[in-house]
Amino acid sequence: MSARVVHHAALLRGALYLVRRYGPWLTALMITGVVWLITNVTVEILYATRNIDLAQRPFGGALPWLFPLFITIPFALVLLKGLQQLGQAEDELARRDTQFRTLVNGSLQGVCIHRNLHPIFANPAFARTFGFESPDEVLALDSLLVLFAPEERVVIEQNVARRMRNEIADTQFERRALRRDGTSFWVETLATRVNWEGRAAVQLTVVDISERKSIEDMKNDFISTVSHELRTPLTSISGSLGLINAGMAGRIPPEAANLIQIAANNSDRLVRLINDILDIEKIESGKMEIEFFPIQSWQLVEMAVEANRGFAERFGISMEIVESELDARVLGGIDQLMQVFANLMSNAIKFSPLRGRIEIAARRLADGWVRFSVRDFGQGIPDEFRSQIFEKFTQGPNGDRPRQGGTGLGLAICKVLVEKHQGRIGFESEAGRGTTFWFDLGEYRPEDASTPTRAPSERGFGTAA
Repeated sequence: MSARVVHHAALLRGALYLVRRYGPWLTALMITGVVWLITNVTVEILYATRNIDLAQRPFGGALPWLFPLFITIPFALVLLKGLQQLGQAEDELARRDTQFRTLVNGSLQGVCIHRNLHPIFANPAFARTFGFESPDEVLALDSLLVLFAPEERVVIEQNVARRMRNEIADTQFERRALRRDGTSFWVETLATRVNWEGRAAVQLTVVDISERKSIEDMKNDFISTVSHELRTPLTSISGSLGLINAGMAGRIPPEAANLIQIAANNSDRLVRLINDILDIEKIESGKMEIEFFPIQSWQLVEMAVEANRGFAERFGISMEIVESELDARVLGGIDQLMQVFANLMSNAIKFSPLRGRIEIAARRLADGWVRFSVRDFGQGIPDEFRSQIFEKFTQGPNGDRPRQGGTGLGLAICKVLVEKHQGRIGFESEAGRGTTFWFDLGEYRPEDASTPTRAPSERGFGTAA
């Protein structure tokens, strides 16, 4: 009995091989035969309906056999050519699929293909990253959500749903994940929509960044500790130098006064640098909590102008409010938004020509945003500098005046604070005609009961996929 089964199985495999190997030719032959038969029968019917006997037919009655050949032979050639091209395309797809799987399986980055978070492909690196012994164990999961911390899962589901609907969604993020044994670690993931086996899917590329995060935490702790230890004595030194410079300790010689002024200026600069470092460290680590209040946009602009008027007058710069929405309101932290305005306006003042002016505006946009802007009329931002304008410790040319100091952290702080308000920030610059920095905040509407009253304190901004 078993020998008969083996024999029949061998015959079946042979038949399947013949079908795969000669299927296109057999198909073309069958279709050609059908077309030939239909054409032959049609000609015979035409002769019969007209009572034409064999002697009266062209070529002695051979036309029903010859004429179909002129139709079926070109048809068969075209059909065979198409089938041949189809076979070549399938071979190329199979080759590329094999090449892709070989490359992915040998990659050090974890790669997983999923549909609605159900895994359908995973490479060995992905399995190792999450503590599995083989990709098959990953494919046995009902959902990839179990690989991420509970607080991440709702946002992940929402973003995956948007991506499967081909809507705009975040592609790269840092999130806390879970290994198979339950230990947590940090991953950086790139998610893209792909076509997998003829259907839409999501390709997830994962890199374990736990070591990098640990180094970043150590660096931030070190900077924070050093900054805290330095701020108190430097503040004291700066204050003492200021009192001496003001004559509170009695008259000092002109030579000494000049040295004291230099020391006071440098100590003030160090204090500003330390304060900026502590501010950005506090914001990025999620330790800064922002109390949100409804604020009239015109009040925010006027408060910013008054707070920075003294600094502008030192450089002979005039400030002008050119536009202000009287009824538009935003939800934000007053102190934090004042800091954003202070950084933008101080930059505009420093980069403006002598006895120039800056323009401040607030206007409502059509898509539910309120835009605040600060414009200067300086030399503009060089093209090679624009891509790094919001990076830390970045400073550009200072216009036509000597550099007035700065930490290179102002715009980086602005960016983080605006993002904390769920807003967006950018700039427009034209060489020789000045620069406009702007930031947008969502317009506040009292009927929106879901508006937050405190900024989220978790690390990172953005959503997962």
